[in-house]
Amino acid sequence: MCTHTTADARNENRLLLVGDIKQHASIEAGDAVRCLQEFARVPVFHLTEIRRQVDPGYRQAVAWLARGDAFGAFNQFNRLGAVREVSEGAGLWQEAAADYVRTVQAGKSCLAISPVRAEIREFTSAVRAQLRLAGVLTGNEHAVATVESLKWTQEERRRIQNYRPGDVLTFHHAWGSLRKFDAVAVVRSEELQLVVREADGRERRLDPRRISGFEVGTSNEISLAVGDRLLIRANVKPANLRNGDLVEVASIGRDGEIGLKDGRVLPAWFREFTHGYAATSHASQGKTVDRGILLMAEAGIAAGNLKQAYVSNSRFRESQMIYTSDREAARDALMRLADRKLALEMVGPDQSGTPSPRKSWRARWAPRLVPSVRAKAA
Repeated sequence: MCTHTTADARNENRLLLVGDIKQHASIEAGDAVRCLQEFARVPVFHLTEIRRQVDPGYRQAVAWLARGDAFGAFNQFNRLGAVREVSEGAGLWQEAAADYVRTVQAGKSCLAISPVRAEIREFTSAVRAQLRLAGVLTGNEHAVATVESLKWTQEERRRIQNYRPGDVLTFHHAWGSLRKFDAVAVVRSEELQLVVREADGRERRLDPRRISGFEVGTSNEISLAVGDRLLIRANVKPANLRNGDLVEVASIGRDGEIGLKDGRVLPAWFREFTHGYAATSHASQGKTVDRGILLMAEAGIAAGNLKQAYVSNSRFRESQMIYTSDREAARDALMRLADRKLALEMVGPDQSGTPSPRKSWRARWAPRLVPSVRAKAA
C-alpha cells in the first residue's frame, strides 16, 4: 500500500479504494481500508441505497444489518417468516436440503451459507441424496481427490512446525524446477526443511522460509456425479477458470478431466474445487442468488458474528431463510463483534505531550481534504 500510494502521489494519479469494512477482511494482516477510513480522514463516499433485495421487508432487514443492528435485522427476518428452528440433528439438514432442491427445481438460483465447513458437509450430503432421488444427479458416483486450502497467511506458511504429513503445496508461480500449478505433498520435516513428494514419486527438500508463490491445503476425497454443482477455488487462466465460479458437471473422464455444462474443462491436474451447494460467508462475498439459506446449528452458532451475519444474509435478491437449532442463540451469535484490532487501537490514545505523526499528518492535511460525502448508488 505504501509503495502504491507513493507512486500515485509522484505521478499525480487519483487513487480510488473501493470496499466495505462491514464485510470480512482479507486473511492477511492489514485492514488497510478501515485504517484509512477511521484514522486518516480521507474523503469517503457512502452508498446509501440498497438495490439487491426486491422485497421492501427484506431490504429493511438488510439495511439494519448494514447499520450493525443484527438484533433488529434478525427480528425482522423472524417477522417475515424467514427463521426456522429445527432440533439439532438430521432433521435440520433434511429440511434445509429440501428447501434448496425445491428452489433449484423451480429454476431459481440458491446458495446456502454456514460459518463452519462441518455443517457445509452435512448439508451437502443431504442435498446430494435428495438430488439423486429427484434424478438431477445421474450415472455412477466417482471418488475424486481435491485440495482444500488452509488459508494460511504468509507468516504461517513460513513456519515449518505448522506442516503435517499429507499437506499439499500448490504452486501459483514457478519456483526452480517446479512449474506453475504443480503440487507436491509433504512427507516429513527434517533439519528445518520439508521433505515433499512430487507427482512422479521423487522426493526433494524445500525450505518454506525461502520460497513463495504457493498455497497450503489438505487432500480430501469427494463423490462426484453428472449434474453435481462445483465451486472453483483458484484461478486457472489457461482453462478460463476463476476463483469463485459455480459450475455444473457434464461429464467425468477416465483420465480425470471433468467436463462442465458451459463447455469448459477442469484439467486432470486441477483439484482446487469442492461441491458448490453451500459455502462459507468468506467464499460467498460478491455472489448474488435468488434465494439465500443460512445454516446455524450448534457449531455455526459458536462461530457466528456480525460480519458473518451481514454477508450471509445479504446475498439474495428475492428471499432468505435462516435454519437454526436455537433461535435465540443464533440471534445472539449474529450480534458478536468481529473486528480485528489495529496497532493504533492496541496502543490507545497518545498520552505524550508531543503530537504523534498521525496527529501531525491530520493537522497538515485535514484542511485540504474534501469532507465526507454521502452519495446514492447509481
